[in-house]
Amino acid sequence: MPFLLAFRFVLAALVIAVLLAGRQEPLLAAHGERIALIGIGTLGYGLAALLFFLSLSYGPTSTLALIVYSYPIFVVFGSVLLGQGLPARLAVTAIVVGFCGVAFIVWTPGGVSVRPLGSLLALLAAIAYAGYLTGGGRLVHRTGSMTASLWTSGSAGVALVLFTFSTGAARMPNGSQWAML
Repeated sequence: MPFLLAFRFVLAALVIAVLLAGRQEPLLAAHGERIALIGIGTLGYGLAALLFFLSLSYGPTSTLALIVYSYPIFVVFGSVLLGQGLPARLAVTAIVVGFCGVAFIVWTPGGVSVRPLGSLLALLAAIAYAGYLTGGGRLVHRTGSMTASLWTSGSAGVALVLFTFSTGAARMPNGSQWAML
């Protein structure tokens, strides 16, 4: 599955590059933002996708997706840690309710069948995705959104290609996997 993700990210980067070239927009990110975009793509977007797909071996997709969708909680935590102040009282209430919801999903005895490692991987995916969003908002200001997408998708794809080859998980899609792609 990681190779399928890598293939998807690289293909997306190629499509974005063609669109940018057709619109005569820059392919290069703004000077000073390139390393940030590579980091955001690999350690945020690519890592989040990888962790989520690895978690799928340990529980139902719907349950694990709910855990991953707790990422706004971590976006707020990150924003507070970065000195952007506390959110409004209603937002704090929503965060507490969201956190309780995730805890209920993870720790319901005899209910949902998610193994602890699956919950941990999904939670780490949420944190990585929150880092992707927070990092993009803090570090990228001059690069256009399409060019930033090219760089994040491309770097996520390259990182996942390297991961799949280093772990021996590189396999070309076959049959129904092409439709999933």
